[in-house]
Amino acid sequence: MSEKGRPRTLFDTDSDSDPDPELETRDYDQVIKLWARIRIGIRIRIEIRIRIRIGLRQRGDMRGYLIAAVMLCAWRGLDAEPLGLNYVFPAGCRRGSSCEVEVGGNWAGNTLIPGVSGEGADASYKGAVYTYVPEKAGAKGVKKPRYTKSALPGYSVLNMNVAPAAETGMRELYVEYRYEISNPVKFEISDYEEVIATASNRTSGAKLALSTLPLCLNGRVWNGKPDHYQFKAMEGAKIVAYVRSEIILPGGFVPDLQILDAAGAVVADGVTLYHRASAPVLVFEVGSTGEYTLCVGDPTGKGGRAAVYRIVFGELPLITDFSPRCLTKGSSENVRLQGVNLKQTRVRLFTGGKDATMCMQSLAGEAFVLPGLRFDLVDERVVNQVEPNLTAEQAQLLELPVVVQGACAPGVTSSGFYSFEAVAGQELYIDVE
Repeated sequence: MSEKGRPRTLFDTDSDSDPDPELETRDYDQVIKLWARIRIGIRIRIEIRIRIRIGLRQRGDMRGYLIAAVMLCAWRGLDAEPLGLNYVFPAGCRRGSSCEVEVGGNWAGNTLIPGVSGEGADASYKGAVYTYVPEKAGAKGVKKPRYTKSALPGYSVLNMNVAPAAETGMRELYVEYRYEISNPVKFEISDYEEVIATASNRTSGAKLALSTLPLCLNGRVWNGKPDHYQFKAMEGAKIVAYVRSEIILPGGFVPDLQILDAAGAVVADGVTLYHRASAPVLVFEVGSTGEYTLCVGDPTGKGGRAAVYRIVFGELPLITDFSPRCLTKGSSENVRLQGVNLKQTRVRLFTGGKDATMCMQSLAGEAFVLPGLRFDLVDERVVNQVEPNLTAEQAQLLELPVVVQGACAPGVTSSGFYSFEAVAGQELYIDVE
């Protein structure tokens, strides 16, 4: 039977996929400031001694522990790996809707009990994930192979139900299998329209035309072939492709992002790609009105069931930098924002009664924030680097203790000189963050 001659579902797979050439990648020039915060002060040396008592218990006391340990090892197995949940696809659902998701891990069967953190969302087991294995040709004269439907161990389909009143944001999804609970993976609840790329031909990737933006794009890269999302953009627009890095497990799949023009050529002008290796965020400043394509691929050229991505795509407000990044607890100051599509570039921040996370939320509002940006509150006085201070004669005078904020560009060798007073016998400490 041909590929078109058998039924296919969202979570089907092929067992005879052809190998594919490596996916071409391209580096984009980008300028990212590397911020350094230096904490300088005087502290008194404090020694903390820890005493550990080591000894033997009576034989009668130890016997129960040894028996329990042996029974536990015999039941669990000395070489058994802990229950692992590797991915969920799609990795999100719109508020007030229901969807089916596929999960994959290292369990031996298919039936499991799922769970979701927070209120307003629940998951239930629906069934197994099936593959179609081609059989050899049958009787003489039968040229078309037949396909056998077989369940894949370690893969399951879940039903997700999200209430209209559920809070948006990241949740944790986990599964229970044979009295063991897996590690959690992130699952997002949002108000964006969800688009799921289901590649009808997994040897060439999915191709979808997007009529409206913003959207949340859900897909996975099969056989290393990229997915393509076609969209129209007006001159001067600033389009953002924001990868939800929270769903990426350590060492997991990181998508590669590119913009193509109508002729299929890679667009470099006006494209800035941040954190390509870990949490990609692409900003495209459209130079001319026309049709473009967002290309989502796998830089390793492999792909597969676990090569899952989730991208918020559109003219999104994005904060790429802000200053200052640190304030003294209880103080207030105007914070300057940098980015694209921002409603305001200056925010008056009051830190009284807030922690660092709450301050960051006040700064961001509804805007997306470049991964890795953070705000800190400290007990010490905070001052900014005063330039020029490139020589000892230009050294900036500091009154300790203090936190100094400064910046340097990547690839530039420079020095900053600071002067301060200290008393003999005091210990100087310098923490660089």
